[in-house]
Parts: sequence; structure tokens; C-alpha cells
Amino acid sequence: MQQACSFYLRTSRLDLDDYNKEVEEGLHITSMAGTWMSIVEGFGGMRIIDDKLSFAPRIPKQWMSYSL
Repeated sequence: MQQACSFYLRTSRLDLDDYNKEVEEGLHITSMAGTWMSIVEGFGGMRIIDDKLSFAPRIPKQWMSYSL
């Protein structure tokens, strides 16, 4: 879970913290998509099982909650 949190923070903060010093050239849509995927599919546990949407949420210890 700790590694998942680290990856999530790195992805979600890429443009906010301007890690690559290139935000003036535009935002990284792939980073935004990765952030969404890590929340919904990762921490939210969203899967399609037998043609039905299923969720098995997990929450990092340091988070109180999250909402989609």
C-alpha cells in the first residue's frame, strides 16, 4: 500500500509541483488519467466481474476518507 501511495502522489503532483520544470508548455493529460485510475481502479478497487461493476475499496492508513 505504501508503494501505491507513493506512485499516486508522484502522478497526481506532477504538474502541481512542476517536477519536470515544463508546466508552461502544458499539462500532462496522461498524468491526470493515471491519477484517476489509481483512485478508482487502485484504491477504489473497481473491476468488471461477470459483466457487473464491482468495488473492493482500500484506503491508505494516512487518509481519513476519499470520495469519487
